[in-house]
Formats: sequence, C-alpha cells, structure tokens
Amino acid sequence: MSSRGCCGGRSRWQGGGPGPGPAQAYTLEQAASWKAQLDTYSFSGLAFLTGTFGADTFMPPGKVADYFGFQYMRDIDARQAGHNSMFLTNICNNVLAVLDDDQKALMKSLAAEQAPLYTQVADKRLVLIKAFRQNMEGTFPTGATQLSQPAVTSWVGDIYAIDGTLSLGRAALYGKLRRPSRRRRRQPLQS
Repeated sequence: MSSRGCCGGRSRWQGGGPGPGPAQAYTLEQAASWKAQLDTYSFSGLAFLTGTFGADTFMPPGKVADYFGFQYMRDIDARQAGHNSMFLTNICNNVLAVLDDDQKALMKSLAAEQAPLYTQVADKRLVLIKAFRQNMEGTFPTGATQLSQPAVTSWVGDIYAIDGTLSLGRAALYGKLRRPSRRRRRQPLQS
C-alpha cells in the first residue's frame, strides 16, 4: 500500500508522504477529515471482515484512558519511528531513568489500583465485540434480529465511565510526577 492512503488520495499526513516531517503538521482538521475517517473505516473494516473473535478482542493498552498526548507523540516522532515496537520501550526507559523511587512507587501503586478497572473494560468489551461479530455473521441470540442502538449506547457509556475513572487517576498521578519530590535532585519532567 502506498503512503498516499488506501483510497488513492493524500495520506493522512498533511501534504502526503510517509509521515509528518518538520514541515508537515498533524492537525485536528486533518485527523477529523472524511479522508482520515475513511482510512480508519477501511483498515478497521478489513481487520473485522477478515479477522476472528480472538483478533477483535485485542486491547491495546495505550488506547484506554489516553487523553494525554501519547498518540500524538507517536505520530509526530521526528524519526518516524513512533509506531515501531521500540518506541514505547525507549520512552518508558527514559522516563523511568529520571524518576526517583518515590515517583516510581506512585506509578506502581496506581497500576495495581487500576488493574481491576482494566479487567472490567476488557470484560465489557468482550460482550460488545461478541454482539458485533454475531451481527456480522447473522447469528443473533434467540429472539433478537438486530443490534439495539440504545443497548449499545448504554454499554459503551459504561465503558467510558470506567475510562473516565482511569483517566482521572492518571491525570492526578501525572500532576504529582510533574512536581519534583523533596529528595529529588534532578529537574522535574517538563514539556
């Protein structure tokens, strides 16, 4: 597939090309454009139509509770390696290297506290994924002939309520990490 996108038009990057360079800004206008959405529908549709229930259930950890710029950081990486498997490892190791033991303990504590919430998200997603796959395959539960928009909307709302709890916890943690601890001699994390 060329860098010009799946449908022959410009790629999702402003100006075409394989990714954003210094002169190629990634913009909200572009991200919300019909072309970007069409690309997303195409890729997602291909995965769904050719995939399996097991493939549908993959839950990328960076997608839940991500209101903090991580996806943007991946997409504007000057080395164009933001989606390389080593990107996350490199960022993680560099951040952990500047945190003190107290700050790392805060991160570990939040991770342990939030683990059951991620399990809830995964469990709720399974129900929805199964319903979507049954809809595609025409294998509805007894008495059903189609998906129910109010039921799907309510179910997704429950998932986003958990997402909100996860996000609030992360925001509080990030605020604490931004401030240097008393024992810390290094500079605080800054933009």
